[in-house]
Amino acid sequence: MTTAANPWNAVYDLAAGKRNTTTQITTLQKPDGTLTTDTRETLRLMLDNFTPEDNERDDSDYHKQTEPKPNKRLPWEMTGNSR
Repeated sequence: MTTAANPWNAVYDLAAGKRNTTTQITTLQKPDGTLTTDTRETLRLMLDNFTPEDNERDDSDYHKQTEPKPNKRLPWEMTGNSR
């Protein structure tokens, strides 16, 4: 049983394969306090928050010449397909 005093029980059970349920992230709380409404919005929020901004002004001369520019768009945003 996971309690507020020991939240690691759930982590251990999941890592040890003792959980028979599938975990799916469906909603996250946005900075304004509201919740994401679908998987696309949840993925966008995660991408925006957990990947650093690639600011070209911070690149060294070497990196300006060799570093490919990352694309923070989701796959369906790159192809123009909507899901």
